[in-house]
Amino acid sequence: MSDKQNEQVLCVARSALAELIDLSQELFHIDEHTAFQAMQRGGVAFIVRRQAEQDPWYKQLIPYCILQDPEGRFLCYPRQGTERRLHGLYSLGIGGHINPEDAVLQDGQIDVERTVMRALVREASEEAGLQKQLINPQFRGLIHEERSPVGMVHLGLVYTIQTRSELLKPGEELAGSLWLSPEALKEKLETESASLETWSTLALELIGQGM
Repeated sequence: MSDKQNEQVLCVARSALAELIDLSQELFHIDEHTAFQAMQRGGVAFIVRRQAEQDPWYKQLIPYCILQDPEGRFLCYPRQGTERRLHGLYSLGIGGHINPEDAVLQDGQIDVERTVMRALVREASEEAGLQKQLINPQFRGLIHEERSPVGMVHLGLVYTIQTRSELLKPGEELAGSLWLSPEALKEKLETESASLETWSTLALELIGQGM
C-alpha cells in the first residue's frame, strides 16, 4: 500500500456540512468565516486516508486554488500526479490534502481556517514555486459534487490567487502548464477533444467564468 494511502488527512463529518449547505447542490457562494466556523463546530479530525477514501461519512478537505494573471488568463495543466482517477484530464486547480504538519491549534483544538490557509500556502509554494509572501488567496466558495468517485469523498475549498507568470517556478506536477484565456482554453479543449476535470469546470462556474 502506498505511503499516500497511509497518510492522515483532515476531514469534516458529513453531518456538519448538512447544517451548513444543501447537500443536494454542488456549488456554494458562502462567506469564508461562516463556512469554517460551521466546520469548527461540527468537528474536524485527521483520519487515515485509505479509511477516508472508503467512507463517504467523511469529506476530505481540499484547498483548490486557481491561478490567474492580470490579463485574466488561467494556469492550466494536464493531470499527471498521484491521483490516478484524474489522469488524462486538464486542470486549473492546485492544492491537495491537509496533513497533520499543517495543523494550527487554538486551545488544543484544530483551528480550521488557519490550518487550511497554512496547507494552501504550502501547496502553492511546492507546486507552483510561488514565494509564500506573494500568496494572497481569495476565498470563492465550496464545491460539493458527488457524481464522481473523487467528489464523493472530498470537499473543495475554492480560492483564486492573482499572480504573474514570471513569479512561478512550476514543479513536476505542473509540467506542461500553460496560461490560457477562457476563450483559448475552450478552443484548446475542443481542438484536442480533451476535457477539464469536473472540479475545474465547477470552479469556473463558481467564479463567474463558466464555459
